Amino acid sequence: MKVLILEDNVAKSTAIEQAIQAVQPAIETHKVDCFSDFFKSTLKEKYDLIVVDLLVPRFADDDETQNVTNDIIETIRDVECVNFRTPVIAITQFLAAAEDNFENLNHKDIHIVTYNEKDDRWKETLQGKVKACIECQSYDFIIICALPKETNGFSQAGYSVGEFTNLHGMECRELKLNALNGLIITLPRMGLVNCAITTSRAIDIFKPKLVAMSGICAGVKGEVNIYDVVIPDSCQQHDFGKWGVNEFESESYTVQISHETKLIVKQLASDQQFNQKIIDTIKPKRSQIPECDDHFCFRILTAHSSSGSAVIADERIVALIREQHRKTKTFEMESYAVYEAARLSPISPIFFSAKAVVDNGDAHKGDEYHEVACVLAANVTCELIIRSLKKR
Repeated sequence: MKVLILEDNVAKSTAIEQAIQAVQPAIETHKVDCFSDFFKSTLKEKYDLIVVDLLVPRFADDDETQNVTNDIIETIRDVECVNFRTPVIAITQFLAAAEDNFENLNHKDIHIVTYNEKDDRWKETLQGKVKACIECQSYDFIIICALPKETNGFSQAGYSVGEFTNLHGMECRELKLNALNGLIITLPRMGLVNCAITTSRAIDIFKPKLVAMSGICAGVKGEVNIYDVVIPDSCQQHDFGKWGVNEFESESYTVQISHETKLIVKQLASDQQFNQKIIDTIKPKRSQIPECDDHFCFRILTAHSSSGSAVIADERIVALIREQHRKTKTFEMESYAVYEAARLSPISPIFFSAKAVVDNGDAHKGDEYHEVACVLAANVTCELIIRSLKKR
């Protein structure tokens, strides 16, 4: 979240900034002390909240403050301004300036608060506005993780992940990738139902351009290797159908990623520089490398994947899943829900899932490869997000 502060009084500006960051330390503040700098800032960058004083110098080299209320209104509420719909709160200790323009400020949806350094009521009002903006904030992307260890993979990979924040009942952490602002959302439980509900709500509330899932999965033995990162180009639910006299009869529905996303994945898979960078960065212990391998290695590939409501640790069930779709290479519990939620959304975000293989869905399931796989999936997910949103 980004907040612009127009205030020429250093002590007051600092108090405002501290009040804002007391709500959430990760909030980014940009402070200006004259109207001309404020004007430039509002034209070139989109803010989530704007805090202004009504009496400030017009230019940087001015010593005299002026009532710039009308200038602020004309700038911010110009339909051509990128901050036309941004919430604005005016915090002033000079009531005359606010009273003279109260009707106009109110009409333009600019909230007025009286500043008093001996009374914290202005601070409570400001922080309430900040919390409301956080809840209404939109993001460039959201990442869904089914397990805390999958979420931790992003910080272990070196990305700057924010502290846990409860947004609309969801466990969220902010993540910034270059100029892109996003959220990592950890599901309350694994599985299709929790994933479908959480993803749908997150899309409706945060209106992302892209929705991704990151984490770990199982792979079909002989088709994929441990640590291969698979992005399903198509995904189905393998336990959807009918239990009848002939036992379980599958009814398969498939969701596909876009052709453009598939091309981006293929480009990344063939980017030797990126792949080598990951290999050089991740240094697993010998116990975290499969016995059949001499060193840590991985591939990035697209393949058909399948999701279901239960963990699979039986080769017979894997065989049944493959009977439904002969090209199935991975299976897990959530990706289909992400794909379907994104497909049905009127927002139509880009979507994909990137999961690293950690077992073959048999009786030998273990967690020795999970830590490295989560870090690996996080790296691939972030790179795909950057490349997918580069032109948007």
